[in-house]
Amino acid sequence: MMEEGGGGDLRLEIAATADAGVVRLVIRDYGPGFSADTLAHLFEPFYTTKPTGEGLGLGLTISRAIIERLGGTLRAENAGPGARFEILLKDATP
Repeated sequence: MMEEGGGGDLRLEIAATADAGVVRLVIRDYGPGFSADTLAHLFEPFYTTKPTGEGLGLGLTISRAIIERLGGTLRAENAGPGARFEILLKDATP
């Protein structure tokens, strides 16, 4: 799929696995990825790449806090092309 104006691939991949008591959720897109500066500040409160008035810059900060409170981790990286988020949580199944 192409975004309006033909600017890129809107493909999104989501995968989940469970192994050795850990659940791994990976979300990947095929967009431009993150600049080095954005990647360095991505989880900081009020950091946003959106224009003024179009976002508070709290979504990833809150997401990471919730995941960490559950004993997990949230990471982001460039996946060339695109970006990749990985969530690791303890498996809660008995």
